Amino acid sequence: MIGAAEWEALVEAFLATPYRVLRLTLPEGVMVFTREAGGVTMQRRLAAEESEAAAAEAAAEDDPRLIRAPMSGTFYRAPRPGAPPFAVPGMRVGPETVIGIIEAMKLMNAIPAGKGGTIEDFLVADATFVTEGTPLIRLALP
Repeated sequence: MIGAAEWEALVEAFLATPYRVLRLTLPEGVMVFTREAGGVTMQRRLAAEESEAAAAEAAAEDDPRLIRAPMSGTFYRAPRPGAPPFAVPGMRVGPETVIGIIEAMKLMNAIPAGKGGTIEDFLVADATFVTEGTPLIRLALP
């Protein structure tokens, strides 16, 4: 178990880096730190929740309704902070429709839907670090 002083030192070390997201896998679960304008936010997922999430992801692996991340990086729903999102739930998309961008190695990569349908839901929050294959959006297929 990590104590308060260790967490504080970890956040200070994170703030000294150029990175926006830090993901730690610990025996008790996963901690994700995200740098935002107001400081650092932390999301915590217990080991049991992490294994449930992994099982759900594996079950959804062959789901044709999912649009997945083609690469690892930070997923953004809009071209810049405060701008309207590329896509919203209820919007019809085609294979070439840009649904977001992924920042990888300081490059912004447009992410096309790759298939047609209507967006049911976004499965990741804006400014979230994703890995290749992470489901981003669930579509209602035509």
